[in-house]
Amino acid sequence: MKTYGILGGLCVPIHAPRGRVGCLHFLDRKGIDLEHCLETHRSALVVAGIYLMNSCLDAAANADLTQAINHLTKREIDCVTLAGRGLTDKQIAKELRFGPGTARFHIDNVMKKLQAQTRVQAVAKAAQLGLIGPIA
Repeated sequence: MKTYGILGGLCVPIHAPRGRVGCLHFLDRKGIDLEHCLETHRSALVVAGIYLMNSCLDAAANADLTQAINHLTKREIDCVTLAGRGLTDKQIAKELRFGPGTARFHIDNVMKKLQAQTRVQAVAKAAQLGLIGPIA
């Protein structure tokens, strides 16, 4: 490591909520006593580590959601819009001229892409993200 100008280092393990585990690494290029630094600032380093790890995980989750939003098909948007107006799969199918199973298929895809647990949650997320127009 000295070849790269690194004189020492320190690894702080991070155990965050929901089983998340990570490490915060500090590299020394100036000959600082990292052990003393850790003893003095342990709490702040752990909080910083958890914050950084959660920020990275949240950014990754938002990137996945953004990608999903960009990949909603016209039919999926049509179906979730009509679901937001209270239409059943059968009514959506009649309105869009295909079978109820196809309507359910498109709603299920929207639920997966928007990480929604229910049809109502999918409609709410789609509305919050501006993917569907007025549902009234």
